[in-house]
Amino acid sequence: MDYKGNSLTDFLQTNGHEVLQRVDNNYSLRYFTEKEIRRITNGYNTILGNGAFGQVYKGMLDDQSSVAVKKYIRAADKKLFAKEVIVHSQINHKNVVRLLGCCTEENALMIVMEFISSGNLNDVLHGSSADGRLPFPLDKRLNIVIEVAEVLWCMHSMYSPVLHGDIKPGNILLDENLVPKISDFGIARLLCANGAQHTGNIIGSIGYLDPVFCENGILTPKSDVYSFGVVLLEIITRKKAVDGAITLAQCFSEALAKGGNMLHMFDEEISGRRNMKFLGDIGQLAAKCLLRDVKMRPEMVDVVTSLRMIRKALQSEEENLSQKHASVPNNSIPSNSVALAAHRFGHLNIFSEMEMKNMTKNYRMTFREEFCECLYNGMLGKDRPVIVRQLKTTTESDREKFLNTMRILSQKDHKNVANVVGFHLGKSISECVYESCLSNRNLYDTICSMEKVPLHLRLSIAVGCAQGLVHIHSLAAENPNSCGTSLLGHFRSANIFLDKNFAPKIFNVNLSTFHGLPFAQKNTISAKYYLDQRDVSGQLLNPKSDVYSFGVVLLELITWKTVRYMYDGRAHVLTTDFLVSYGTDRNAIEIFGKVYDEQGKSFIHEAIAIAVDCLQLDIQSRPEMYDVLSRLRIIASAQSIRSKLNAIDNNKPSQRTSAPVNNTAKLHPTIISTISLDELNDATRNFSDDVLIVNGFYSRTFLGILKDGQNCAVKKLYPVEGVQVEVPTITRMSKNDNVLQLLEYFLEGNIRILAYEYAPRGSLHDILHGKKGVKGAQPDTTLSWIQRVKIAVSAAKGLEFLHLKADPTVIHTNIKSSKILIFDDDVAKIGDIGVSKKLIHSRVEHYDGMRNFSHEAPECATTGEYSTKSDVYCFGVVLLELLTGRKPIDHTLPHGQYSLVTWATPRLSEDKVEQCVDPRLGLGGGYPPKAVAKVTSSKIKLKPDCPRHGKGFQLPRRRW
Repeated sequence: MDYKGNSLTDFLQTNGHEVLQRVDNNYSLRYFTEKEIRRITNGYNTILGNGAFGQVYKGMLDDQSSVAVKKYIRAADKKLFAKEVIVHSQINHKNVVRLLGCCTEENALMIVMEFISSGNLNDVLHGSSADGRLPFPLDKRLNIVIEVAEVLWCMHSMYSPVLHGDIKPGNILLDENLVPKISDFGIARLLCANGAQHTGNIIGSIGYLDPVFCENGILTPKSDVYSFGVVLLEIITRKKAVDGAITLAQCFSEALAKGGNMLHMFDEEISGRRNMKFLGDIGQLAAKCLLRDVKMRPEMVDVVTSLRMIRKALQSEEENLSQKHASVPNNSIPSNSVALAAHRFGHLNIFSEMEMKNMTKNYRMTFREEFCECLYNGMLGKDRPVIVRQLKTTTESDREKFLNTMRILSQKDHKNVANVVGFHLGKSISECVYESCLSNRNLYDTICSMEKVPLHLRLSIAVGCAQGLVHIHSLAAENPNSCGTSLLGHFRSANIFLDKNFAPKIFNVNLSTFHGLPFAQKNTISAKYYLDQRDVSGQLLNPKSDVYSFGVVLLELITWKTVRYMYDGRAHVLTTDFLVSYGTDRNAIEIFGKVYDEQGKSFIHEAIAIAVDCLQLDIQSRPEMYDVLSRLRIIASAQSIRSKLNAIDNNKPSQRTSAPVNNTAKLHPTIISTISLDELNDATRNFSDDVLIVNGFYSRTFLGILKDGQNCAVKKLYPVEGVQVEVPTITRMSKNDNVLQLLEYFLEGNIRILAYEYAPRGSLHDILHGKKGVKGAQPDTTLSWIQRVKIAVSAAKGLEFLHLKADPTVIHTNIKSSKILIFDDDVAKIGDIGVSKKLIHSRVEHYDGMRNFSHEAPECATTGEYSTKSDVYCFGVVLLELLTGRKPIDHTLPHGQYSLVTWATPRLSEDKVEQCVDPRLGLGGGYPPKAVAKVTSSKIKLKPDCPRHGKGFQLPRRRW
């Protein structure tokens, strides 16, 4: 980023003034006056630290929150100041000190940040207290470096990578829970997209500065990797990076070169026999980060993966130790092991037997009683209500399973799950302490006691429950060998608790498996009706069993009847009645009561379809919970269901499931957003150009990061007249493995934003021809023939699905290499479905305006008509691109070769086709000639005047 202009204002306006004006989901950047900051800091009274560019003072805002104010020493440093503000403002991450605002007055350049209370990592490692150095166990050290590595990975993965440039313990601040936060972006840089920058200004901290950068002046993310390697060494040795004439990195490298005996360098506090393997692994990882050959250094993502594996191995070792403690002949964990246990179970509290009695007032406050199960209300401290559940752990196996489950539950919390806050491990009885379920009103009782709940609230409950189950299933999948299955099962409406706003929390995630009794004895009579019918014993725990149970609960929500209900003086089973009625009449009208009416017919059918899929007896036919969640989000309403149904009624399509929209005022009258605009702003850094992926005719696409950390491609459409967004079509199609998945969407007024899964390798166009829209962009690594075939086949499967398996048939209208996204293992997915600029007329679709016909069928250019056969033609052009490596139109080629179709068509005969093959495949042997001939003899006709007949795209039976 070069400084252009003579004043700070010029620089900010040129390089990111809009960034400073943005409003994020969590905070906004504020301009302070020098007078305000003087008052905030009480006349610059308390100095927190000194740096090369300025001093840091402690201050307090009007809301009594503490802040840190960095004041630049020299007014001439306005260029560095502006860079720091702009770069720092790009990063909103839990492990980065939050930027609150700045002062830009002449001779008063200052940055205001959140205040972090517990000093920095350097103080903990090398500081001292009255009683000597602070205790610092290995697991705490690992947690800190893993979180630092994760945020560096995030910064390096941005579209315009951010290089910190000064990673060291002094710039890693720690809060009261020892959570690290990176600070000081004074020499940080926004790198270009390829992640490299040449500079003649070598700045950094001695001992941490990459020596290769000092020699050649080329900055890359690998420079941060080097600095992080030094931090790893400090973590395991507790020695300073520079001590006299030799650096820690040099000393460690010499010890490694002499035979790898590093024992004498490790910190004595953590160098016990049990930790030696883990310390050695961390040391080896640090050595890789410090390699002179920059290309051989690992990426931060690889560093994160390695550190996580080391932590997991350490946790397993500690769990084995905990089993020995659990087997001692007492009814609780020995008091001297409580501190160790706290390190193993993250944020979970570990309670003594006396604490449990005090919490529950000696178990006098019963919450719920069922056969062989008792839950108690409790109070943690003065004002934190909790629920306590007792579990039998009479055997060592029971206790092992209990501890493993507690460890798993400590990894992640979720808003739709009653999260565990602590536990007590006893010899025969162990106890799990849950957060309170607020009103303690469960869904089953609510259905029994309330006559009416609006349908949109019922669907909101269903979405929340689905989100909770997806979270539970992800924990189970991440821990397949550590009792992950103990999280599955026991899903029913009595275990779904609702707050005053009807937000659900799933309680009781099958910890009943610890009771040691046959499942049938653990359940009330009604509970068995939620069980997967292929497993009436309830012992074959599987996520798909939860899907079945969810289907039952969804029926309860839709019909507002409990799983066993009374009608005409007789007890009925909801699922039985539903399936019988559905088998006779697909509407199943008679069991829906007041919920069902003519206006709601289409809407109810969507919910019925989801329930039917969940209740399939064939477990393989049931969807995954994330598919169920995706479908539910589409039909769940954030506003009055009545207004939604009226909108559907007023905009009924004649031939398709979703009505065409032909003006920006009514672009999506029937669709409800699944994500807020604030969340999308946060995900894309306020749609910053720094994360811009594609700038198209009718949209811009940005790289985003959702709240769960998942990368996504966020397409923001321009408010162009006639551009349609058919969300039901998109979501219905995205269930296929070769169609790009829609993750979230925001549709409000003329703002239309779609968040898709992110394709890390980009589009087929990017790989074959270089990044689209970037002048001088070069192609990616050459694809082998096998890779090209795999891409072609998987893309063909996606198109076959749209034409022959989707109901109704979907015409893509814009098949080209830039719409085919490439994932790992050369899997191709078709994107941009359901987004088009068109007018529906009879059974053929007409198009107008802003289209590039270089890849389209001739009839589209002459008549504006589009059909499935036009998609087939376009796919043929894509095949030619794969075969030849050429663009559909390339004006850099000699006259007569501009058009790929025109040039290639006469050369597609079996005896001439080798003239068309991409020369990058190599001469003789880069591809099998017979396979090439098969491609050109397939049933995809490319000749401009050749009509294409048939039912649509279908994969030929012969294989390439």
